[in-house]
Amino acid sequence: MGDHELVGIPCDFVGFMDALKRLRKVEDLIVVRMNKDIPASRTHRRLTDNETPSNHGEACARIYSEIELASVHRVAGINHCLSVQAASVKQIQDAGNTDGLREAQSRFRMMKRELAGERLLKAQVMTHFDKRCSAHFTPPAEPPVASDTL
Repeated sequence: MGDHELVGIPCDFVGFMDALKRLRKVEDLIVVRMNKDIPASRTHRRLTDNETPSNHGEACARIYSEIELASVHRVAGINHCLSVQAASVKQIQDAGNTDGLREAQSRFRMMKRELAGERLLKAQVMTHFDKRCSAHFTPPAEPPVASDTL
């Protein structure tokens, strides 16, 4: 792991975008698993022998935990890279050098947009989660903080 890399997200722009793309696939897999394993609350299908509403509650709890952990992981990485990029912009400004300043500022703005994109992605996944799991699981008021992964 490099000096400017946290939780698997390198802070050079190309590496940053590639890492986010890879890390965001977790949500795709979670959505597929929810569609497969947990009936929509409005669906009235018969349960199989090994399928009970409590199994759905346990599955929803696990999925919720995975969603929160993945989001915390990505947000921490994005925030770290934003601080690294902000320091780079400040260093260029302090040196009185205008070469590369505009490019550094653009990278900072694009990384900041990814933070907004992260909020949107989480909102979409949580909407899907609510559709599938509202009848089986109620998330805690405060999302769990996973300090061991940061």
